[in-house]
Amino acid sequence: MRWLAMSLLALCWVGESWAGAWSQPRGGYYAKLSGIDYSTTEVFNDMGKRALMGMDDNQFRARQVLAYGEYGLLERLTLTGQVGAGRLVSEDTFVERITWGLGDVHLGAKYQLTGGRLVLASQVDVAFPSGYSREYDPALGTGYSEQGTRLLAGLSLYPLPFYAGAEVGYKRRGGPFSNQVSYFVELGATPRQWLFAKGFVARVYTLAADSAGGQVGVVQVSEGDFAEVGGNVAVKVVGPLWIDLLWKSVFRGQNIGAGSSLGVGLALIH
Repeated sequence: MRWLAMSLLALCWVGESWAGAWSQPRGGYYAKLSGIDYSTTEVFNDMGKRALMGMDDNQFRARQVLAYGEYGLLERLTLTGQVGAGRLVSEDTFVERITWGLGDVHLGAKYQLTGGRLVLASQVDVAFPSGYSREYDPALGTGYSEQGTRLLAGLSLYPLPFYAGAEVGYKRRGGPFSNQVSYFVELGATPRQWLFAKGFVARVYTLAADSAGGQVGVVQVSEGDFAEVGGNVAVKVVGPLWIDLLWKSVFRGQNIGAGSSLGVGLALIH
């Protein structure tokens, strides 16, 4: 059950990306505080079939608070950071396991390579465990540092109030965990100066060695693949303050939890 809780956690510790491939202007920033709620009683099993998590009314719940920020250090260089805290519950008919605390700390940098309507950017990200034990059940993460790199592209459809974005990423994970390749595609719109909306599809594929396929324990987390669809709507409240709503749901996977996440956030844009 412990490996399953960790794979479910991979779905609810969400990342952020406000501007996609576009960098923040020098001295500009984007800061957001979010609350995320995730719960499920189902999984996608090792055959990719949707099934109950267990035979004893098993379920997993997570409530998180995420703080994310971007800062324009130079005209094309943006620094990024994220930290989250959460309360995780894994339970069945007989026992309830609860963990709470800080998750991984993410630090990164994004460099915009080109300008114009079609923008390309590269981004690096390093995740550090915040001091929790990977023996927690359910666990707050793998307990190992991770390094990721991404190539991002953004296309402005001006004068139409739309844009399109895509990215491909590679994450190197420590310990017994296999590396991952990710894909992301989004379509966004700003029909009014006070309104922003986007829809997206994301895919994470784990490069697990065939020999790891049958193992149990935390190593089996490395076998999880998933695809999800979601959307964001942000409305300007007053001045630089925005309110943001999030929904996303896993629609395909293997050795990963099925379920949806709902979130609400407050963002400052300058």
